[in-house]
Amino acid sequence: MLGIMVVAAGIGSIMPAAVVAHLSKTGPALKCGQINVGDYLLSINGTSLVGLSIQQCIDHIKAARPIQVAKVTVLPVSPVLEVSIFRPDTKYSLGFSVKEGVVCNLIRSSMADRSGVRVGYRIIQIGTANTIKRSHDEIVHLLHSAVGKIQLKMMHLLIYKVMTGEMAPIYF
Repeated sequence: MLGIMVVAAGIGSIMPAAVVAHLSKTGPALKCGQINVGDYLLSINGTSLVGLSIQQCIDHIKAARPIQVAKVTVLPVSPVLEVSIFRPDTKYSLGFSVKEGVVCNLIRSSMADRSGVRVGYRIIQIGTANTIKRSHDEIVHLLHSAVGKIQLKMMHLLIYKVMTGEMAPIYF
């Protein structure tokens, strides 16, 4: 067992791949010091994981269990996605919808789409306002009233849930 939890990179990500969502405190992945939460897993033991479904990636990770040494190639990526959207006036739509702080719909070619907003990501900050403990209505109000350069910090929903204790990690 490598001691990692992985999730699908998600719609709009830089490439279809598995993303490290959590590391077991006792697993070899954490002990090696070269794999971090947010990293994209590119290959394991020479087998590319890019473009595979999350289940296929998990199957390849599980297949590495009996091997003493597993060679894993990663693309280092921060678990926090930062995007900037410029909206000159509130009469213009940002181009996405949220439900409980999670981007659930994205209009193709909208300001948000062009800025890198991703479906399935939890908004954790709008400008300087932390949104982790805020209600849906408060987040919507912050988004509706924001103008000019709007800076968002977001995190893949499953990584967010594991980090906040809302979900227990499943390690492979």
